[in-house]
Amino acid sequence: MTSSTSFSERAASAAVARSSEFTLGAIEEATVRLRSWAAIRDVGLSGVPFLRLAGDSTLVCLPTAARANPHPQTGVTATSIESGDVAVVRGVSFGDVRRTVADVARELGLNEVGLTVEFHRGTEGFGTGSVVIPLGAGARMPLAAAGG
Repeated sequence: MTSSTSFSERAASAAVARSSEFTLGAIEEATVRLRSWAAIRDVGLSGVPFLRLAGDSTLVCLPTAARANPHPQTGVTATSIESGDVAVVRGVSFGDVRRTVADVARELGLNEVGLTVEFHRGTEGFGTGSVVIPLGAGARMPLAAAGG
């Protein structure tokens, strides 16, 4: 396990999302559109944008203070952030996200196929950030993280 990997628990919350290509330009554009949608609809925000990655699918997600009900024609969908244990790998460059997910999933005994992960932007944007991997019951927790 890399030294920048930590384990924590998070609470559930609401979010809105918009589909995007997996390029920095497309992600920034989707982020601007989500923020504009939230401002126009007076939807309170509760966090910073992040990516949700599942296979080849990329969603730009924006945490909201309450559950929103976007109209399907806007391209914005309601989603949620699930509670539970997560592995967090900090300091990952945008270009290394998929390789990092594969490495950590293998170390934790998770099946990478069908795994949905998140990439949380750093202070300077999506160029560098943190990979967040929700841990199911089948994950192998390292002894140090499990208290052993």
